Amino acid sequence: MGGCNSSSLNPPELANVRVIHASPDAPNVNASIDGTTLFRDVAFGEATRFVSVEAGSISISVDGLLPGDTLATVIGPASLDLAAGTQYSVLAIGPVAEIGPVEVPAGDYQIRVAVPGDTPTVVFDSGAVALPGGASLLIAAIQNTGPGDVPVSLLVGDGGGSFQILDQATPSNIRVVHASPDAPAVSVYVNDDFVTPFLANVPFPAASGYIGVPGGEYNIKVTPAGNIGVIVIDADLDLVAGARPP
Repeated sequence: MGGCNSSSLNPPELANVRVIHASPDAPNVNASIDGTTLFRDVAFGEATRFVSVEAGSISISVDGLLPGDTLATVIGPASLDLAAGTQYSVLAIGPVAEIGPVEVPAGDYQIRVAVPGDTPTVVFDSGAVALPGGASLLIAAIQNTGPGDVPVSLLVGDGGGSFQILDQATPSNIRVVHASPDAPAVSVYVNDDFVTPFLANVPFPAASGYIGVPGGEYNIKVTPAGNIGVIVIDADLDLVAGARPP
C-alpha cells in the first residue's frame, strides 16, 4: 500500500519594479536584480513594464551596453528594501558623467554645492565629513526646509536607511515664550552676558519669533526685566544644528 504526502507553500509577498531610461547621452541598458537580468536593451526615453519580484532586500544594477558586447555598470549594485504591494521605479537621470558611481578612499571630505558662473557661488558647504570604507552611498541635494538660509541639504542613502548632511553654518532655532500669568516682564541672558540680553523686557503673554543661533552648549538665565540680581531660571541647553523645537 503506497501513499503520497504533499504540502503547499504560501506564495511570497511581491513588489513591482520597473526601469526608466532618462539619461540622454547614455547607451541602451540592461537592468538586473539579484544577478538576474530582467530588462534588456532599454533605450533612452523608454520605461519598461512592471515586473513582480519578491519583497524584501534586493540588489539592483544597471549596465550600459557598449560596443563589442561589453557592459559598464552605471548604477549600483545597490541594495534596496522593497515593501510588499508597492510599485518602484528605478530611474537613470542626467548625463552619464553625473550618474556613474565614483570611488574615493575612506577619509574626511568637504562637500560643496555651487551655482556655476565665471565665479561659482558656493551655496552649500558640509565642512568635514567622514566617509567610511566599503560604503555604497547615494548622495542627493534636496530642498532645505529647516532653519537657516542655505537652499539645500544632502540626503544620503547607505542601503540600510538614510540621513541628512547639513551645511556647516546651519543654525539651531530657538524662541522664548512667556506663559506665566503672575510673573512680570522678563529678560533672557546667554552665557552670563548680562550687558547685552538675548531678549529684553518680554511681557506676559508673548512669544518671540524663532532666532537662529549656532548649535552647541549654552547657559540660559531668565530674570525680571531690569533686575539681574534675581534669577528665576538657570538652565543649560544643548542646541542641535538644524533643530527647531515646537
